[in-house]
Amino acid sequence: MSKNKKELLIILFWILVAANIFWFGYRIINRVVNGAEVIESAGIIDNTELNRSNFYYEQFSEEYKKAYELLHAGLLERSNSIKIEGLESDSIASIWKAVLLDNPGIFWVNDFRYSVIRGNVTVCEIIPNYCYTTEEIELRQKKIEEFVSEFVSGISKTESDYDKILYTYETIINHTEYDLNALNNQHIDSVIVGKKSVCGGYAKTTKFLLNRLGVECIYISGIAENDEGVDNHAWNIVKCEDAYYYVDSTWGDPIYLESLEEFDSEEKAISYDYLCCNEEQLFVTHQLNEDYEYPSCTSLEWNYYVVNGRYFTEYNASRISELIRKDIEENKKFSTFKFADKSTYEIAKEQLLDVHLKEGKSLYDVANDTEGTSSYYMDDSKRNKVVLYWDTP
Repeated sequence: MSKNKKELLIILFWILVAANIFWFGYRIINRVVNGAEVIESAGIIDNTELNRSNFYYEQFSEEYKKAYELLHAGLLERSNSIKIEGLESDSIASIWKAVLLDNPGIFWVNDFRYSVIRGNVTVCEIIPNYCYTTEEIELRQKKIEEFVSEFVSGISKTESDYDKILYTYETIINHTEYDLNALNNQHIDSVIVGKKSVCGGYAKTTKFLLNRLGVECIYISGIAENDEGVDNHAWNIVKCEDAYYYVDSTWGDPIYLESLEEFDSEEKAISYDYLCCNEEQLFVTHQLNEDYEYPSCTSLEWNYYVVNGRYFTEYNASRISELIRKDIEENKKFSTFKFADKSTYEIAKEQLLDVHLKEGKSLYDVANDTEGTSSYYMDDSKRNKVVLYWDTP
């Protein structure tokens, strides 16, 4: 072989080596740059909603957290394709669910399809199924922000956690009608924009609004018993003054209660049985899914009935008479009493119906200058509660 030919082959060899190095380096750089673009996009996360109670995110390993962050960023950008390296197909559903439960502000997507490409690196491509067009999303988002702005301005930042929870609970119930046929009823826009929803929409909106007020809140699901049987259900855990409590805004809505025929249509009063209740009270009717270990809810300090002096560990005639008089002076047509256990409830119920119902009827006649006021009651043995009612003829 001539000297010139050898030199030419050596030059060609080094050209090929350089080309391979360049191509390999380009692939690495391109992968890092693409990853950096996705990670950088996570910077647009609205911290007024996030990082207050990302309960499901915190349950994951570091590897899953990275996948969660990429998926979250892609959904915020409304990407048509979200590619995540190293994610196996059996983990996709749990990460997807976690992103939507931690971030109820993402209301424009319900489900997805995916494909997995296996090679040196496994790549999962997730294709979200968006509910609305970009224009519809922006219009609904504008309406949501207008609602939130008015909502936030309605309560001082210095109010207690309990007052913020009560305010949110009543706002959602007064604003919303329970409707199984509501549009997009697993998301906050069904409540805030459509004013009709089901338990998923109620619970996500409760979390969304409480996070805006700086209150920690977790969306949870399970099953609940009602007069028609057992159904899938959703509600919340809230942190109130350093302790955790259950809140179920759906079961506070009188429209929902009417659909179960628990109350007559005339008795459209908000129910507070599931405003800051504990495990003992909740588990009478609700059962948690056991996919995660949730904070324990054992305190009753900030339970609605305890805060308002309507929770009795023993029958107290003078206190009950005092509350009836107070309610009638405030032009209320009912008085509600909750008891700690079944035996106290049974003792109190007998006195409430034999003594206090007549007492309230007389007080109502005097206060309203009427005669023949009708009186009736509702007793709830499942929740150890009695409600007395008065009305003019």
